[in-house]
Amino acid sequence: MRINSQQLDNILQTVLENTGTDLTGYRRPTLSRRLAERLTCLELNPDQYLSICRAEPGHGTTFKLYLPRCVDVGAPAATAEAPSEPPRGSETVLLVEDEKSIRITVQIFLEDLGYTVLVAENPEEALNVAAEHDGEIDLLITDVIMPGMNGRDLANRLLELRPALEYLFISGFTADVIAQRGILDDSVRFLSKPFGRDTLARKLREVLDP
Repeated sequence: MRINSQQLDNILQTVLENTGTDLTGYRRPTLSRRLAERLTCLELNPDQYLSICRAEPGHGTTFKLYLPRCVDVGAPAATAEAPSEPPRGSETVLLVEDEKSIRITVQIFLEDLGYTVLVAENPEEALNVAAEHDGEIDLLITDVIMPGMNGRDLANRLLELRPALEYLFISGFTADVIAQRGILDDSVRFLSKPFGRDTLARKLREVLDP
C-alpha cells in the first residue's frame, strides 16, 4: 500500500513498545489478532487502521498503530490558509534502506524536493555506490537496523571515503530504543518512521544548513 505525503499528515501514530522478552514469544498473527479484538470494541474495522509489528528476540516488540485523523464535522470551518512550501535542495543524497516500499517512497520525496538521489538497498551496495560515484555526495540517509551492518557502522565507513559527508539516521524504532542498544547516542541526527515529505524536507535543511 502506497501512502502519499498528504495522507501521512492526516494519520495519527500510536507506538506500543516492550523492551523486555515477554512479548517476543508471540507470533505476529497472534499480536495482530489481539489488537484487532481491542479495536473492534472501539468500533473500528480493519479498513480504518494499519498496524505494524516488529519483534526481535531478546529486544522486545514495537507495535505501531496508524489511525485516521478524526474530523469534527460539526465544528465551524476554519479559515483556509495556503500551505507553505517545504524547503527544497539541490544536493546529492545517498539513500540506504532495505525495505523496498520505504526506499521508493523516500526516493520520491527527495526527488520531488529537488535532490539528486543515489539508492542502495543494503550497506554493501551503498559502499560500492559511494566508491564508484564521481561527483560529490552531500548527505547519507540510512536505516539504522539492517542485515550485515548497522547504519552507524556504515556511516563511519563512508566517512573514511568522504570526510565531508553529512548523515541522517532513520528507523521504525524510537530514538531511545536505538540508544539503549548502543547503536546511536542522543546527539545524532535521527528521524523516526513514518514521516511525511514536509517533515523530511525540514529535517534535511537542519542537517545541511547547520
